[in-house]
Amino acid sequence: MKINKLLIDSFWTIGGQLISLIVVLISNIILARLLSPAEFGELAITMFFISIFNVFTDGGMAAALVRKQDKIQDDYSTVFTFNFIISLFFFIFSVCISGFISRYYKISTLKTTIIFASLILIISSFQTIQNVKLLQKLEFKKRSLINLTSTLLGVIVGLATAYYLRTGVFALVSIPVTTVIVQTILYNYYEGFYFKLKFKKSSFRELFGFGINTTMISVLNIGFNNVYQIIMGRIFSINQVGYFYQAQKLQDVPNNIVNNLSQSVFYSTLSKKQNKIEELVKIYQLISRTSLSLMGLAVIIFLFFGQDIILVLFGDKWVESAYYIKFLICGSLFYTQELINKIIFKIFNKTRILLKLEIFKKLVHTATLLIGIYTRSIEIFMYGFIATNIFSYSFNYYQTNKIIKMGKDEIINFIKILMLISILSIINYYNYQTGLRSNLFSFCLIIIYCLSLNILNILKLKELKESK
Repeated sequence: MKINKLLIDSFWTIGGQLISLIVVLISNIILARLLSPAEFGELAITMFFISIFNVFTDGGMAAALVRKQDKIQDDYSTVFTFNFIISLFFFIFSVCISGFISRYYKISTLKTTIIFASLILIISSFQTIQNVKLLQKLEFKKRSLINLTSTLLGVIVGLATAYYLRTGVFALVSIPVTTVIVQTILYNYYEGFYFKLKFKKSSFRELFGFGINTTMISVLNIGFNNVYQIIMGRIFSINQVGYFYQAQKLQDVPNNIVNNLSQSVFYSTLSKKQNKIEELVKIYQLISRTSLSLMGLAVIIFLFFGQDIILVLFGDKWVESAYYIKFLICGSLFYTQELINKIIFKIFNKTRILLKLEIFKKLVHTATLLIGIYTRSIEIFMYGFIATNIFSYSFNYYQTNKIIKMGKDEIINFIKILMLISILSIINYYNYQTGLRSNLFSFCLIIIYCLSLNILNILKLKELKESK
């Protein structure tokens, strides 16, 4: 079991992702002081639609191509052709519906913002094949450097336009647009320009058969994960969307790290072990325990210091974001483990089962949303968010265990983490209620959490050293 290779690849992926997230976070802090919650709310609505369309443009075929063992040139050209044509279609579609969306939310600038952001769809189609080639060669260091460089330049452009040109929401949208442009240029520089419009039906049927399920799953996840912003913008106010969006950006720090690792390092590494179940299970369990322990730490930090973090980073006008961050991070504890579970479905081509699970889970999610809409209560929305994530993880865990027979270790560790978080949170809350609360006391509780991981045999440091 090549744990060293997994750790090195994870280091580059996490390192690059962390630096990128830090860069984005710093720029977000600066922009939050220059711009208003309403402008961030407008960005959230814009990127909701672009994110949904962007999933369709790939069709899940890139992931199918990474997984395929015996690739041929027709597979690459088929994926590119599909990607390019669908990207062009959704760009035109975005332009056509932008006016309707603008009128629906009664925000005049939304039309131009959506059209500008939809450039991402076409530009990103020229990096798909290059990205696949880097993934299949396990070039995670190069991918991290490319993504970091593009993120840095995108942020510089966004800050410059916000500070010097005072372009408001367009400064925010210029960041993802510039990032994708630079990213595409660098991918083409290192892996060569690819433009081959050749479509083979047999390749399409094979790749799309795998990809369509993962695409629908991604659409459901992106849609439902961001639906709160869409509903809040209509029922409550664009300012509430801004507060929620800012809290979600903080929550996305740990979420994106796990997601990025799941889509690249974990997926590629475990895919190579699909014929060696015993090795696969050992690596999977190591990944699961480590992720669970780190996410538990993130939950503790945000529960104890959420409001302080918001005030220090964004200032007084964003204090309402502290309400959302505590709900979001608790939901993330279950969501990130679900992301890791989903790798197994992809590796063993059980995406049809995964799609059925997602549809069923989204029906439950819809019920919680309808209750929130009916009551017009943000609190109901947030509790519904946590309940949905618990329900989703439970179903995914049950099905994952049926595929690779990994036993009860994961769920036992999850229960230990939840009990540890609950006990420490109660102690911290009691200390706060008695008026004795101090940041030093809360920090000591975090130290206790870290030490307890080894004592409770959750994060097995000894086993990790021996596996090297």
